[in-house]
Amino acid sequence: MRRALSLATLLALATGIGTLLWWARVRAGFSQQELADAIGASRQTISDVERGVAIPSVSLALAIATCVGRSVEELFGGRCLR
Repeated sequence: MRRALSLATLLALATGIGTLLWWARVRAGFSQQELADAIGASRQTISDVERGVAIPSVSLALAIATCVGRSVEELFGGRCLR
């Protein structure tokens, strides 16, 4: 039996990790600067990850996920689709 994919998963598959991160950030009510301030990163770092220019470290990915209320797997593609 196949499970229905969530909107977040479909968005990630269709447009990439950066757009999924953007979607989660906006839904959580953060600007790039606010998220950066909350996790001790620069706004440019958040922008680079959202644009797919940079890959976050494990600690940065965990901080971002925690701040926007998502799991690292949801944001950065750890799901196995069958």
